[in-house]
Amino acid sequence: MSAQQRESYLGDGLYARDDGFMIWLRAPRGNVDHEVALEDSVLDELFRFIEQKRSVKITVVRAEGRKS
Repeated sequence: MSAQQRESYLGDGLYARDDGFMIWLRAPRGNVDHEVALEDSVLDELFRFIEQKRSVKITVVRAEGRKS
């Protein structure tokens, strides 16, 4: 696993990693890993959902050369 793909523990049994294309979420339950991959457009929708439900403002600044 590359440095970019190293997992981070988010809490509540949830882990995240970035493969350079998508954000992967992993929730191990028993002997099974449940995974979801979020591409940029889905991640943006998740941010909008959090803004609406938690009454917060999330600002995303894209790195140069990174497409939206």
